[in-house]
Amino acid sequence: MKILRQLAPIHPEQLFSKSLIVATISTIGCISGLAPAFSGSFPMQKSIPIPIIPAVTAQTVSPPDISNYARAVLALEPIRKDALARIEKILGKVPSIVCSEPKTLNALSGEAREIAINFCNKSKEIVESNGLTTNTFNQITIKLQTDPTLQQQIQQEMLRIQQSYRN
Repeated sequence: MKILRQLAPIHPEQLFSKSLIVATISTIGCISGLAPAFSGSFPMQKSIPIPIIPAVTAQTVSPPDISNYARAVLALEPIRKDALARIEKILGKVPSIVCSEPKTLNALSGEAREIAINFCNKSKEIVESNGLTTNTFNQITIKLQTDPTLQQQIQQEMLRIQQSYRN
């Protein structure tokens, strides 16, 4: 996948400290509408909803889903950082932006709103292009909040993916 090849120069020690991995995954969880920053869907014409999942199933996350989730997070993180930096440059700060709440998007200025819309639309595409439904992505994100074993499995998979692009 082209997006992942662009990530190869990142060193694991830069990306994978335990606190950073949890922060990254938590932040990426925001695209699901579960947290109070970059999340879910957009107004009308450019709308691509990512549904909010009220409860997590007690299922174990499959190895393919762990791999797909890790690839999606790696692909999303640089796009998220870029979008946040661009919005901060325009507005001087990053307000709470929840994709599933159009009022947070409508409160943004034209260019900042466009950046947020593009991020949310792209995030949905990335999740789906990595073999996950938004529902599955959201469920894994929720489960990560309370499952240290799953956090470790995803962290290890992210490291494996990063290392495979170096070799």
